[in-house]
Amino acid sequence: SFKGVTGPIKINEDGNTIKHLMINRVKNGKFTYVTTVNP
Repeated sequence: SFKGVTGPIKINEDGNTIKHLMINRVKNGKFTYVTTVNP
């Protein structure tokens, strides 16, 4: 694993990344945080 710009990133044995996902919504032209999905 290594530290990425958005947080820690892990790579599994198949080469796929495992990291959290932040979901934002654009409302009235501004980004609004909704939730974070963890693996």
